[in-house]
Amino acid sequence: MFLRKLTDEELARIKKAKDTANKAIKARRKKLAEEIKQRHKYRPTFKDVKLRSLGQQLEKTQPVIGHPVIITVGDQHLFMNYDLLKKFERSFNRGDLWTNDLKIEGNSLIIKYKNFPNRGTVELYELPAYQVELLTGLPSIDLKE
Repeated sequence: MFLRKLTDEELARIKKAKDTANKAIKARRKKLAEEIKQRHKYRPTFKDVKLRSLGQQLEKTQPVIGHPVIITVGDQHLFMNYDLLKKFERSFNRGDLWTNDLKIEGNSLIIKYKNFPNRGTVELYELPAYQVELLTGLPSIDLKE
């Protein structure tokens, strides 16, 4: 399997989608930070469960990085960081092979590989749900081509 380079048009679409998603994520993070600040202002010594959960939400809400794309295998698809997939491909030596046995199960892409004398499977996960709902207009990359 060989992953192709992204075209200029695809990169432009990714940049536009990523910028819009990151603006919305930044606004969400700002809102969470303000809510934490307000809660902490009225209860500086007492940390309640809601404050803790808001802090965890703030930590989990991260901006979109890399080049998010829609990965398609057959009739199934998922949103992934294309840079992560390319990095995985570069980790192989020239003689190593990916098999054509790619499948999407749930929210992950499962890849089988052969690397003499080793072989195995790798499971790569989809982007978080809050990022997926904000990313629109991404290019689709078919891995079975």
